[in-house]
Amino acid sequence: MTESMPANTWSSTGNQLNDSTPSVPWQAAPALARAYVVTQQMGSVYNLCDALKAGTLFPELYRPYS
Repeated sequence: MTESMPANTWSSTGNQLNDSTPSVPWQAAPALARAYVVTQQMGSVYNLCDALKAGTLFPELYRPYS
């Protein structure tokens, strides 16, 4: 017994697949990610030159590689 593929089945490249290609159908509206953003108080900031060197304007976010 063979099952036909649903009409909303797509390949990872975005092309519609034919009946001989095995695949898993995508959900109608998948949840890809959820952001969690902590509210921050405006504190001190680097001057422009130091911010460019650190890669951030905010000293609290500076985490150099060790």
